[in-house]
Amino acid sequence: MMETACCTLHVRSLKQALYFYEGLLGFEMCKRRPQLNYPGAWYELGEMILEVAEQKGAIAHTEVTISGMDDTSIKRRLDHFGIAYTMEAQALLLSDPEGHLLRFVRA
Repeated sequence: MMETACCTLHVRSLKQALYFYEGLLGFEMCKRRPQLNYPGAWYELGEMILEVAEQKGAIAHTEVTISGMDDTSIKRRLDHFGIAYTMEAQALLLSDPEGHLLRFVRA
């Protein structure tokens, strides 16, 4: 039985991350995140949960591949807000405010 995978991105500013992921990309926060001992948010992206977790100090930069999302609506939002991105053959790439690379692959 397959279970949902989780990828955690550590950020220095949760407020800035919430604005980016919800306000700019249009992700919806998952309400079933348990009460943890650090501030953060979960986003359900198909079979994956993307966790954004606030961490003080240095953070490691991560690359995340997200498949099966409608890159047309994401491109439209990015263009509207003037956010830079790169198009590859089958993927849209952009960096979040912390420098994490997001790769959206067409289904």
